[in-house]
Amino acid sequence: MMTIKTQGKYAFTKEIDLLDFSRRSIRFLEMSVPPLSGHSLRVAYLARALAEALGFGEGLSRRVILAALLHDLGIFFIYKVKGLYDEVHRLAQKELDEVEEGVGSELAHCVMGERILAETKVMAHLAPLVRLHHPRDNERDLATFESLSPEERTGACAVALSDAVARSLAKRRLELMPSSAALAEIFDEVGRSSPGYFLLQASRDGLIEALRSVLSQKSLFVDIRSEWYMDEVLRSRHGHPSSIGVEELTGVVRVFVKYMEARSPYTAHHTRLTTLFAQAMVSRLGSLSLEEVAEMTLASWFHDLGKMLIPLSVLHKKGPLSPEEWSVMKEHSYSHYIFFGSMEPLKRAVFWGACHHEKLDGSGYPWGLKGHQIPLAGKILAVADVASALLEERPYKEPLSFGEALKVLESEVRRGLLDGNCFGLLREAATELGIDERMTFKEVSALWAEEEKAA
Repeated sequence: MMTIKTQGKYAFTKEIDLLDFSRRSIRFLEMSVPPLSGHSLRVAYLARALAEALGFGEGLSRRVILAALLHDLGIFFIYKVKGLYDEVHRLAQKELDEVEEGVGSELAHCVMGERILAETKVMAHLAPLVRLHHPRDNERDLATFESLSPEERTGACAVALSDAVARSLAKRRLELMPSSAALAEIFDEVGRSSPGYFLLQASRDGLIEALRSVLSQKSLFVDIRSEWYMDEVLRSRHGHPSSIGVEELTGVVRVFVKYMEARSPYTAHHTRLTTLFAQAMVSRLGSLSLEEVAEMTLASWFHDLGKMLIPLSVLHKKGPLSPEEWSVMKEHSYSHYIFFGSMEPLKRAVFWGACHHEKLDGSGYPWGLKGHQIPLAGKILAVADVASALLEERPYKEPLSFGEALKVLESEVRRGLLDGNCFGLLREAATELGIDERMTFKEVSALWAEEEKAA
């Protein structure tokens, strides 16, 4: 069996600004829950103002702003983990059910956010701050709070207070300079939503007085109504960027994709298998640079991220989609490109991922590219994506064996839709991977774990 070289084995010089990526991620995810649009930006903007007022060091300031941006990350995944069918997700659901029964359903998203960030490794240091953004007077939260360093406790208080104030402000349309009575109401709401140990820490750290000072600024209540302005402030005034490499970013995207695809038994593991095929095909090419190989892996993890915004009613529909539904479905290959395609270090990888539904004859989407206009990586991903989809059960079709999938792919090559050379790469790679034509989706997917261990 061949060993696939993953991007983690290669040197990659590009670095990604973690705060910039986090801003874009939240703006992207908020499109799936429109009532939350702008909320995370407001919390991050308030947290930044608190950090400036108290003179936080650059490290703590960046950590607080990042945690504030990502504090509601779990909301975008919490309602999508029902009905999962593998053991890992059943255990996750059991934990969430216990949380919902024990301390209220509003805290389930805190636990999910903590879980997701902890799995990303590069953002694991944000997990406890996210877990505590709705602090409660119970043993679990108190133990988590007491386990933090003094600096981390200050950061957790800053994030939680910023969220509480943002939620309180969302209920009101305040004038340019709120009255003393209006500010008193806000502080009363914040006090009622926070346990004693939290308020005591916040008071000791000067956060309460700093918050009063921040809320007394005349322009604040205009600033937080402008998502564009808050976005610009966070983009341009966060000090030196916190940079991560492509390997670390790929790890983050993999975790996001894992929870995104878990929303449906029809899409779980699709991206993972597509990536296995794409990496196996790329391994047979000697013409790509090490940097291109790394970007190819990232592109494969990005390629279906836009399905996060597709309603389950469309993803789960049995039978043909209506023209309107098909139009919605086609947006998935482009929506992530809108948010991440302008990040200079990611431009090429995100573009490649967005090309996975382009066809050689120009009948594909989102751009209708033809032949040589489609990058090689896009052609590889197109074959890998179709191969994975054919093996999977979908609401509108039964799963195929690998041999049956090859026949469909060969037909699409003959019709001038898919690249014949890339199809040849898949067949050769499948032979080296030990995939025979009788194998099912489950059997082919099992090879992924073996390849990860060998890599």
